[in-house]
Parts: sequence; structure tokens; C-alpha cells
Amino acid sequence: MESADRLIGNAVTKFRGERSQADIAAQMRQRGWRWSQATVWSVEKGERPLRLAEADDLARVLGCLLADLTRTETQARMLVALADLARARDELERAIDVHAGALDEVAEAADAEAPLDDDLDGAVRRMLDGTAHRVVEMHEPAVGPPQDFGPEGSYVRYLWKHRG
Repeated sequence: MESADRLIGNAVTKFRGERSQADIAAQMRQRGWRWSQATVWSVEKGERPLRLAEADDLARVLGCLLADLTRTETQARMLVALADLARARDELERAIDVHAGALDEVAEAADAEAPLDDDLDGAVRRMLDGTAHRVVEMHEPAVGPPQDFGPEGSYVRYLWKHRG
């Protein structure tokens, strides 16, 4: 069985992500801890125990909960992926808002210019017809059709079937 220090170290590594050990150490120093890059390395390797008060600040620096530092590697990986998914969803929502605004602008301009010449009419129709299809085509390779969301009876498949 893996030691608690090693388990915490693995979680710190996952939650640190692309940030450097030096960056984490600098943020811990800003919180009053005498940390260096070597301290972060030692914690990640499970060679240095993490004090509870340090762990609380470290969790805040890493953007996770204190309890998340004791997650298994798989659980930590899933939490990091969920956070990435939430950020991507937020970016997608912003992009959809921009897209909707642009569609409104096109519609207003087309109404003001009506009737459109053949070139403009064709361009507007191609854009409107192609937008939904393109989004689906771009998204489907990443997630697959609903039947590829895990085996029958899996939690992800259940959520897909019962989405609201």
C-alpha cells in the first residue's frame, strides 16, 4: 500500500499541472512558508511530510480542497479533468454568446439590405446551414456518439441518457 506522504505527493503533482514547482514554492512563500522548489519536489516525491497548516495553504494555491490532497492518483486525475472540462464549458459558453451576437448582426444587416444579391445570400445561407453541422462534427470525435459514453450501466452513460 502506498504511504500517505506518497499519496499526497502524487495528488500535488496532478493538481500542480503545468505550473512549475518554483511557482508553487513562490506562492507558498507569499503565504508565509519557507518553501523552495526543492520543498515542492520533496513533497511530490513523498520524501517530506506535509504539515496540516501547510496543506491547507497548499490546497488553496493548487485550487483544490484540502481533502483532495489525499485522493488516489486516479481520483486526482479525474478532478483535474473535471476542472478542465468546467473551464472549457465556460469558454464555450462565451464563444456561443459571441456567435449569437454575430448572427444577430448578420440578421440585422441582411434585413436592412434585403433583398440580398446572390453572392451575399449564398454566403449567409452557407454560414447558417454549416454552423450547426460543423459544431457537431468537431465535437463528436472527442466524445463520440452517445452509445460510446461508456458501457451499458456506466454512470456517464446514465447521465447522458437522463440529461435535462
